Amino acid sequence: MFGVFFPAVTGIVAGANLSGDLKDPASAIPTGTLLAITVTYISYIGYAFMMGGCALREASGNLTEYLMTQDSLVNGTELPIGFQAYDNCTDRECEYGMYNSAQVL
Repeated sequence: MFGVFFPAVTGIVAGANLSGDLKDPASAIPTGTLLAITVTYISYIGYAFMMGGCALREASGNLTEYLMTQDSLVNGTELPIGFQAYDNCTDRECEYGMYNSAQVL
């Protein structure tokens, strides 16, 4: 997470350091810095909400399970007895999804 947040903070500090060309630095620097922090904060929070809406918390990563579950949802077909959906990680280890894999980010 540090690797994602560090460039944003570095950019804000670089913007404050380039303040020699401003007409009124005493008011422009605090306003610009606070605005940059606010925009960065809102964009990172928005990104977290987008990830929460687009990715599963846990998933098995098994393509057959995924395809069978999607076919069941689209066509209304019955799933075999004992079949686990790709997002059901109750009784097994799942190595994919936002909770288990950093590759989602």
